Amino acid sequence: LNKLSGADWRVWLPFPLDSVASSYNSSPLPSPSCTAAGDSAGLLWNFVFPDSDYSFSSGDVCQFVFKIQKGGSDVTIDHDGDPTTDEIPLCALWMPEDRISAGEFTFLDLWSFSLKDIKKQRGGVTILNNAINASNGENTVIEVDVPEEGNLNVYVLTLDGNVVRRLSKGRAQPGTRFFQWDGKNSSGKEVARGMYFVRVTGCGIDETRKVLVVK
Repeated sequence: LNKLSGADWRVWLPFPLDSVASSYNSSPLPSPSCTAAGDSAGLLWNFVFPDSDYSFSSGDVCQFVFKIQKGGSDVTIDHDGDPTTDEIPLCALWMPEDRISAGEFTFLDLWSFSLKDIKKQRGGVTILNNAINASNGENTVIEVDVPEEGNLNVYVLTLDGNVVRRLSKGRAQPGTRFFQWDGKNSSGKEVARGMYFVRVTGCGIDETRKVLVVK
């Protein structure tokens, strides 16, 4: 298509399309797991790409397409108008907003994201995703590098210091620990939108980080 039309699409499909292209991505990576994000409209989904399946490295770019299914079966189309050839699965591509704004409605692209190394924060406490929407099932992750054995306390606090949720209280061994907060209080109810603090104390650590809850 690019050769014949002068287009600059960067599209691959996970199956052959003989009437259009002579090559295809014959060894795509495993499909990620997905779960409903819990939004009221039922439109949002969370996708998980385990590093054990993909062996990601900093600087990698992950490209993917969505294959449309209904009732667990592929939705197929007659892509070439030839009833003697097999129908193919229908895939959804992406039309970038900047190309639409430029009036280029004929451009399609892959979905993609780039990867980079995590930048550690001071004091052995790093917040991964410090802005969350609890209504969409989002979580903030607190990474704690425990330097020595001892009591470790991880609390979520309001601006005026009231405890919203206790994530950890007790003994901890040296090493890296991960804690998640889903934007809910100790009763399981979503907190109000606004700024909250994650306080980590003990084991030679005394750090506070900010988390923004949005709606």
